[in-house]
Amino acid sequence: MKKRFAGALVLMIIAVGMTGCDVGEEEAGPPEDFTPGEIDQLVDTVWRFEEFEVAFQEPPDVIVRGEPIRSELGLEEVTGAYTLDEEGFIEISAVNEIRMGTWDGDELIVDGITGERID
Repeated sequence: MKKRFAGALVLMIIAVGMTGCDVGEEEAGPPEDFTPGEIDQLVDTVWRFEEFEVAFQEPPDVIVRGEPIRSELGLEEVTGAYTLDEEGFIEISAVNEIRMGTWDGDELIVDGITGERID
């Protein structure tokens, strides 16, 4: 019971921690002059989104680290998956959560939060 509660709490923390601005339908998606990036540009990069670090490996593997994962799951990191379509839309899934965003080859935005490249 305690482990299930901790897992649910981590999901809530991740959801709150990685959720950005709530945008309306008319604002969703990249700007008109958006040029999508390539998936190979993400491989072997690490990005910070508030209290989480996201490390992109060879597709589909992604590693997510952060204090909520350490404190609530007792793990240093969790492995998830990611996809990037030809239009530059990225989907990242880990710990039963799915986050979506855009990648233009320089700027990675997930749930309205612009990531900071740290490696």
